[in-house]
Amino acid sequence: MEIVAAIESMLAVVAQLAPTVTTTATVQAIIDALIKLIPIIIKFAPKLVKDWQIIIGVLRSNPAAMPEQLAMLDLMSEDADAVFDAAVKKAEAADAAAEAQEKKP
Repeated sequence: MEIVAAIESMLAVVAQLAPTVTTTATVQAIIDALIKLIPIIIKFAPKLVKDWQIIIGVLRSNPAAMPEQLAMLDLMSEDADAVFDAAVKKAEAADAAAEAQEKKP
């Protein structure tokens, strides 16, 4: 799917740039972009949540991040964990359903 590839590419670029960020404004710009991506990642690319979490972690350790930005990143991390957990449960349910289907005579 093209949208997943586009998001994956964008997250890869942001992941490379995030460690080099030196201003609070740039940290905020990345946070704002990640916030806008949340619903798209949830709907189209839950497999990219781990990439999203990596960027959040990098920004959390950035000395340019202000306390309110760290709080936003904490909330985003919780959202990412919830999305990942939901994706795992969905995959487990699909596996269980497929296994049950295979056992039918």
